[in-house]
Amino acid sequence: MQRGHTVRTGSWRIRPSLYAFAAPVTRHILSAAHAPSTACGLFHIFPKAYLQQELGASKGLYNQVANYAFLEKRMNIAIGKRAPRDYFGEARDACAAGTGYFGDAETPAQLAACMEANCVPAGVFDMDAGDYEHFLTEHRQLIAHKVRAYFEGL
Repeated sequence: MQRGHTVRTGSWRIRPSLYAFAAPVTRHILSAAHAPSTACGLFHIFPKAYLQQELGASKGLYNQVANYAFLEKRMNIAIGKRAPRDYFGEARDACAAGTGYFGDAETPAQLAACMEANCVPAGVFDMDAGDYEHFLTEHRQLIAHKVRAYFEGL
């Protein structure tokens, strides 16, 4: 895939994460669209309100770069302040059953491709507030590997 393209995964659209800037993949976290969306913005994977509610998280904790990803506003609204295990679980289950949900991915393979493109750890399907620090560590490592692979390929 060339830089600047997005991949459509059904009802989830994924564009590149801010920190995966150098990767030749351009998807946001819950989609596989082939065209950029003007309604896409930078949002929290572990929602800010969710972390504040569950952990009493400060701005410094919920605004970690590793907690950001590009996502369409309509999907961010649908996610609300739910735990990643809840909304990613909903996406996984809907893709497996071939039913609709708030995202664009239509198959498990499309969802997996979106997650891989955005360096989202596979364990996110089971993560809640108690896993936040572990998520940040895993996400940072996946991002670092992606950026390193890109630069080594130059």
